Amino acid sequence: MIRKIIQRYRIYIYVTVFLSCGILLPSFLEKVQGKYFLVSQFMIDLQFDLESFCFSPQLKNPLYWVTRYWGKSTPLNPPHIGLVVPASYIGDRQAVHQLTRAMNHLNIHYYVYAYNDLNSAALIHKIVYSILKPDFIFTVPSQLPPWPKQHNYTWNTHHGKNSSFSLQDPSLNDGNPEMQLLSSFYMNFLKYEAFVDSDPSHLWLNNQMEKIGKQPIYEHFMPTAAATAYSRVQPTKLFYCGDNWDKTRKIDYLPLFKKLQENTPFVVYGTHKAWQNFGPSYQGFIPMDDHSLIEKIKQAGIALCLHSQTHNSNGIPSMRVFESAAASAIIITDRNPYIVEHFGDSVLYIDNSSSPEKMYQEISVHLKWIEENNDAALMKAKQAHSIFLEKFTAEQAVEKLLKLHNRVLSQNANFGQHAPSSP
Repeated sequence: MIRKIIQRYRIYIYVTVFLSCGILLPSFLEKVQGKYFLVSQFMIDLQFDLESFCFSPQLKNPLYWVTRYWGKSTPLNPPHIGLVVPASYIGDRQAVHQLTRAMNHLNIHYYVYAYNDLNSAALIHKIVYSILKPDFIFTVPSQLPPWPKQHNYTWNTHHGKNSSFSLQDPSLNDGNPEMQLLSSFYMNFLKYEAFVDSDPSHLWLNNQMEKIGKQPIYEHFMPTAAATAYSRVQPTKLFYCGDNWDKTRKIDYLPLFKKLQENTPFVVYGTHKAWQNFGPSYQGFIPMDDHSLIEKIKQAGIALCLHSQTHNSNGIPSMRVFESAAASAIIITDRNPYIVEHFGDSVLYIDNSSSPEKMYQEISVHLKWIEENNDAALMKAKQAHSIFLEKFTAEQAVEKLLKLHNRVLSQNANFGQHAPSSP
């Protein structure tokens, strides 16, 4: 009898527990803090992670839950998507924000879980996806293993044809905890059901799947921005944004950034740690949402997009190029092979194989040309925006993600499978 009552009213029970965690937890923490440290710390992590969820407008509508729990137990059309991303991965979170903006445009249901702790993330998300019941989960990147009894997809954003990722073999790590952690990420990656691959050649993904005798299912798209309307900008400042996680941009390009700070209308955004010595040029950290970064680029009018060696050697572009095109800005970038192929002469190039001094001189020449040839420069920006709309919007990426899901469902149907097994 009790079992039937719980089953019948489970949605009310779930929602009550979920809301209680957010409303009653803070006062509870005040009582246990300092007395039972381990319990208290776990509860703090739990509250912090629960606050890291955001939901599409549809999921905030009570009628959605009625349909979801008391309607027919078939996948919704369009699907309901769970998006999972580490809170500390700024670039990946920005890419997810643009995907959710596109999903709003396409009227697709979703939730986003930006987790803070690897240890608590699996437990917390298992509780949440049991309540929210997504049709599939898209994890960016594959730090966490696939979720049991769910369709699980992940994103290869960095590894391409020239990658030599040997960390998958634990015997090569010599007991180094950091290397072992990276190996676990790789092993998690191999367990996913299907993939989004940003490598145009797909060589790296195919090679990894061949090693384990698995036929990969994948779609190709880049971390990009949601569609925007073209608007004529005023090119008054040179915009740059980044955490500079790689040696090339963090160390090798430091003299370039200093020269730009001293001699050009340079505005830079990112973490305080990365840019604290750049005086008034440093404008702070842009809020993590689906519109602020593009607005800042638009306000400056000119965007500087620089790639890591990993990006350039593998022909995988930074997301910043697409965001800058979405902002209708004039783009100055290095010669990333993918950008050269797809954007052609709609952007201005610098030679990243030369010295920082030479790169600075090339950027200065471009800035002078923009000032003296405003209409021609803005025509390039408009052309780049058109290319972006034609090929690279996040809406197109979401459509490919749905196509990937349908391919998985079709393949499972052919093999008589209805749900993936636990990894």
